Amino acid sequence: MVETQKIAWKRISAETAAIVVSILLAFSIDAWWDSWRDIERESMLLATLDHDFEQNRELLKEALASNQQSLSTVQEFSNVIANSATIPQNFDLLYAQSFRVKFFEPASATYDALISGGDFALIRSDELREAMVEWRRSVASNNRAEGYLTEQFMDEVYAFATKTGSLSRLLADQKKQLTDGIDASAPVTPAYGHDREQLMNNREFHNLLATRALFLQYLVSSNQELLRIAENILNSLSG
Repeated sequence: MVETQKIAWKRISAETAAIVVSILLAFSIDAWWDSWRDIERESMLLATLDHDFEQNRELLKEALASNQQSLSTVQEFSNVIANSATIPQNFDLLYAQSFRVKFFEPASATYDALISGGDFALIRSDELREAMVEWRRSVASNNRAEGYLTEQFMDEVYAFATKTGSLSRLLADQKKQLTDGIDASAPVTPAYGHDREQLMNNREFHNLLATRALFLQYLVSSNQELLRIAENILNSLSG
């Protein structure tokens, strides 16, 4: 009879356990390393986002202040020409400022890369992710508001001016100011002798100003909403 060799179960068990522990340890190290890299990547992204949104906050404050001033001016201009029998001395200044608008161009390179590059999932804060999604929607809304004002100026205001004699020359000058980036708060030269009295009594012009006020109110509200979201994002980033 062949003697059965005793199997060293203790040794085999110990070796197996050592192999399993080694594998699990390797997996743990890999997982820790991946997690550490994700945290480092997130920290870099958050720091860059903080810098960008600091810029966005300042840009929005400038845009909001300018557009609020334009809204206030167009409302004042509408009231003046509706309730006054005489032409105000600051007619040209009010006219120019009524069609001034400050566009917001966000610092968005990091944000766009974050959304399109797949790193959005690295952000662990639910509050921050929600605010950034809200930011995207609000920027689109703000762009629409700016588009309405641009279309109104090009399609309605300018078209109105071209059919009211010397007024077209005034609008041509103002359009050049806006295109060339000249300060639109400066009074338009009165050398053209445009028909102020005709404007004072022109119902279509009154309607243009009223529509301008509505569009500017929409833009001001959009600027305010974007500023609120930018503040929320910055608070989340610093929290």
